[in-house]
Amino acid sequence: MSRKISTLLLALVLVFSVTLCAGAAQSNAGLNVEAQHRGDEILVTVSVYGGQGITNGRIALSYDPEMVVLTDVRALVPCGEASINRETEGVTVLAWVGSDLREEEAILRLTFRASSLADQHFAAEALEAYVDETEVTVAAGETTLLVNPFVDIANHWAKDYILDAYHIGLFNGMTPNTFAPEGTMTRAMFVTTLYRMAGEPLVEGMADFTDVKENEYYTNAVSWAVEVGVTNGMGGGLFMPAKPINRQEMATMLYRYAEAEGLDVTAGVELADFVDAAQVSDWAEEAMTWAVGEGIIEGYPGAYLKPTVNATRAQAATILCRYLGD
Repeated sequence: MSRKISTLLLALVLVFSVTLCAGAAQSNAGLNVEAQHRGDEILVTVSVYGGQGITNGRIALSYDPEMVVLTDVRALVPCGEASINRETEGVTVLAWVGSDLREEEAILRLTFRASSLADQHFAAEALEAYVDETEVTVAAGETTLLVNPFVDIANHWAKDYILDAYHIGLFNGMTPNTFAPEGTMTRAMFVTTLYRMAGEPLVEGMADFTDVKENEYYTNAVSWAVEVGVTNGMGGGLFMPAKPINRQEMATMLYRYAEAEGLDVTAGVELADFVDAAQVSDWAEEAMTWAVGEGIIEGYPGAYLKPTVNATRAQAATILCRYLGD
């Protein structure tokens, strides 16, 4: 369809508001705004809920241009014609016609780069919305993306690493406002963080483990990890996703990840200075010497390495950030 025709279709939204309705009918529809850190970016998605049957409309997403820089915007309206206006600083307007929204539908996605280490606020309002020729009300929505949403890390030694890992999208909280820094890191959790670090590449098929089911949060991550050689499982056809991962297992997976990335992992240091060096398993020795040599894993007071001690979520976030150089 030509630009001229698209422009005329979108102009119908404005015509409706002038000629068809004196007031808007009440509805249960509203806007939902979700924001999340993803790598060095902030992704904001605006959805319409309870808007089944809405065919035309305009919404505006507002933000503080001194806090974030808009780098990309995409209309997600599933059908019809859509247009985006970015001319007003701090406001992006989406207009669309010819759609038939479902009960809940994502219609707009924006990508930002943060220019300030502060909480980021985003608000969406419906300038107008129609079901065919009937104007309907759509409730506004807003969200605030917190720099630190976690109430349980304020005085934790790994706070900065935890927030770095969260902001670049490697970790989520255990709840929206808790990270559980001393909580157990499982094999499924750690493989998932590595998968996210790799950019969540497309996976074909599933790994052949009897204890990895479809549609779990870690399913694709495990399949990817087997495919690239990060893990071979625990033997007997098992991956043991819920098993706590210890420090030498964590180092070994990260070592194999680095190999798969084509990095030089030949450098290392002798572990003899650690009083418990003999506890390092033969299969983990190369990985541990590399991780210690690179400063990714450090020892405990008293020159203990503790290779068989289960890793915490804080420790996992720390070693991944050190690996990335953060």
